[in-house]
Amino acid sequence: MMGILLLFARFMVIGIFCYGGGYAILPLLQEAAMKHHWLTKAEFVDMIALAQMTPGPIAVNMATYAGFKTAGVLGAIAATVGILIPGAVITYILVVCFMRFRETRFMKSVLYGLRPTVTGLIAFAALKIAVVSLFPEGSVSLPFLEVLRSIEVKAVLIFAVSLLLIYKKVGTVPLLICAVIAGILVM
Repeated sequence: MMGILLLFARFMVIGIFCYGGGYAILPLLQEAAMKHHWLTKAEFVDMIALAQMTPGPIAVNMATYAGFKTAGVLGAIAATVGILIPGAVITYILVVCFMRFRETRFMKSVLYGLRPTVTGLIAFAALKIAVVSLFPEGSVSLPFLEVLRSIEVKAVLIFAVSLLLIYKKVGTVPLLICAVIAGILVM
């Protein structure tokens, strides 16, 4: 029972500091896993791979995996709930504050600044993904004409058709199915 309480408490602490996305907590998770002998180094690497392959946030997936590996189903539940509680509480507090102050000039000013910044963050992430998807590795450092010659034409075509389908309001699941079929056909 103490092991399950320790899992819950430790993952709750990790959840408090889980800012910047799932990868930001990898050092905290590794430290806890090694300190408490929950996982070996090899198992930690496996945990990262499994968390990447399963749906949901990486931090939650990693907590579930580590909890299950350490103490079975109860350990998985304890670690998962532990990592989720801080985010849920913080989100609830922020929503209450937002709902209470959403019509104030201050909140409107805050959101006015946040919207384009978040759009920029999303655009930058999309640009990084596009470079990896549409160019062979390392080609973006070449001179401009060489970059143009190195474009993966098939990938650009799939990208363009995807944009068209998104514009035509094709749902996410059919879009992903079409992408899988396109990938199989053009490779």
